[in-house]
Amino acid sequence: MARTPNKPRPPVPMADILPEKAAAIEAAQDANALAAAQADEVLAAGIDIGRLEALDFVAMVATSAILPIYEHIKKSKAWQHLRNPQSGDGRHFESLEEFCEVKLGKSYRRLRELSANRNLIGQEAFEQAERIGLRQVDYNAIKALPAPKQEIVREALAEGASKEEVQRALRELAAADQKEIEALTAARDEAQAGLHEAKAEREAKDQVIARLKAQLNKGALAEPTPDEQAQALLKAVQDAEATACAWVDGHLREAIAAVLAYDDATDGDHNAILSGYIAHVEDATDRLREMFGLPRNLIESGAGDDPLGELPDDFLEQQGLVMPEPINAKPKG
Repeated sequence: MARTPNKPRPPVPMADILPEKAAAIEAAQDANALAAAQADEVLAAGIDIGRLEALDFVAMVATSAILPIYEHIKKSKAWQHLRNPQSGDGRHFESLEEFCEVKLGKSYRRLRELSANRNLIGQEAFEQAERIGLRQVDYNAIKALPAPKQEIVREALAEGASKEEVQRALRELAAADQKEIEALTAARDEAQAGLHEAKAEREAKDQVIARLKAQLNKGALAEPTPDEQAQALLKAVQDAEATACAWVDGHLREAIAAVLAYDDATDGDHNAILSGYIAHVEDATDRLREMFGLPRNLIESGAGDDPLGELPDDFLEQQGLVMPEPINAKPKG
């Protein structure tokens, strides 16, 4: 029995897609394409960053490797015997600066700074500092710190501190130093002011001492004249006489006046007793005359027209020794 041949079936028509569904599908496809593109960009950026980090690492390693070469060449002066490949005639390097630029790729000034930076904080901390990208200004800030604070920064770098952490620590340490400097400056200014005052006081005392010494030396060297000696002696007598008169004219007179006032109020009579007290004072002055053989008055002294001898008139006036005119004095002229 013959087989019936298969008849081809017509293709099944595709179902219609709603417009909003088509838009959503297209948006999803665009988003996937954009995400793939962004992933490619992120990957490319990561590769670039990795290259930069590798270059930084290589640069750091290169700097660490260059420094020993630079220091050895500088110390041995071997650069003088090396040819400059950039010269057309094959001449030798003319200076260390030229050698550094051509062979080491850095200026002599920069290599000198790098060498100083490494010596400042040590090899391990220097490598970390170069790795995190410390600038020369940061090294200068470290150098400005006192030794104990430099050690703090050195230890932080050796322990792997980041650039931000190191720079923050430098700012804080510098601020603390500034406060300490201000406090020390104020204390210094105060001490200097006290020193100036003490110096001025000492100079004033020295001047007084010098003046007193000059007066003392002048008095010790100058022999007093007879008039000066007499004036000094009479001045002592006058002082004693003034004291005695003050007691008589003051205390004794007041005491006598008080007794007489009492007598007036009570009809008392103590005149005889008071006269006796006054007689005691007179007896004391009489005893002085008798003891030293002095006359009772100036006439009895026999001193002539000038009982006080040759004492200057101005001295007599200063001492209040106003002399009466002699009774038999003849008028002058």
